[in-house]
Amino acid sequence: MTGRAPGYRRRMLEAAHAAPRWLLCLMGSGEFEPWTSDLERDLLAAATGDGSVAIVATASAPEGSTYHAWIDKALDHYAEVGVPAHVADLRGRDDAFRSDVIAEIERASLVFMSGGNAGYLARALADSAAWDAMRGLLDRGGAIAGCSAGAMVLGQAAPPRMTADVRTEDVEPGLALLPDLWIWPHWSETSEENRERLLEITPHDADVLLIDEVTAVVARDERWETYGRGRAEWIRRATGEGLLAS
Repeated sequence: MTGRAPGYRRRMLEAAHAAPRWLLCLMGSGEFEPWTSDLERDLLAAATGDGSVAIVATASAPEGSTYHAWIDKALDHYAEVGVPAHVADLRGRDDAFRSDVIAEIERASLVFMSGGNAGYLARALADSAAWDAMRGLLDRGGAIAGCSAGAMVLGQAAPPRMTADVRTEDVEPGLALLPDLWIWPHWSETSEENRERLLEITPHDADVLLIDEVTAVVARDERWETYGRGRAEWIRRATGEGLLAS
């Protein structure tokens, strides 16, 4: 594709879940990097709103300075590709009810939730005015993208970490925009020990979406597609059936 960033590929994905009518993007890793630029432009072209991106870096807020580093990286990235961007300064649950934060979400075409602690992000957003605003944005034809923790939280579960010591009781409920789906990003770089543990804590009757590094899964036009250098895999836990992206 002329003008596309290196590593940008688009493939149809056979999925265990029917694609929703919303515009969604779930990234395994690599937010605010050149490979995402064309994908984000495509999402913005399809979305309603003012054409801007609202940056939500909440998942990194427990790490202090990392929160500001993600915001700076995001603003630099969007400035480089000529996309207007602004910050919804949502660092914790209290902020999820602030009128100025809600306004930043409501006027955007795309809300982007970056990585960090998925459990913290879920607690901040659950049953909040900010989450209501994001759902309203989707219903009006806007888009939501999430990377790593920002992707996991859109499913059924939001663990604080993806390591072999994570326990079932550590896992927070996700926002369940995609109900009964457990989303595991970074899959191509996750150790065998960690993979085994993550699948152990996933309910046996749940569907699982595994997303590689530098890879995105997109719902658009009621179809699922993958973008990037890796692949995504849907697993129906109840049957053990795996459905692979090409």
